[in-house]
Amino acid sequence: MVVELRLPAADRPSIAEGSTVRFTPGQVRALLVTLAFVSSVLVGVVAGVLAHQDDKSVAGSILFGGGAFISWMTLSLLVMGALGWLSLGENVSPIPDTGRSSSQGST
Repeated sequence: MVVELRLPAADRPSIAEGSTVRFTPGQVRALLVTLAFVSSVLVGVVAGVLAHQDDKSVAGSILFGGGAFISWMTLSLLVMGALGWLSLGENVSPIPDTGRSSSQGST
């Protein structure tokens, strides 16, 4: 894998000079799912450690942490979906609408 770093061209402003960075809906959705995953891992690890401190076995602690992970991930995705954060948006369709005309109601 090759990573190439380039300096900005002299005629183009850099990001630090105030240009706007825009994200596609897919990138925002991926960021939100990643945020839900990372927070779920954190909740699962904390729940597992606390369960182990409460004199549970290692297997029981892992099971408890896994249950907390699944619960938090499900809750996070359900809330984000209910708020509409994971939708594609009103004007964006995953399937191109090429077969329909714009005047559907006229006869």
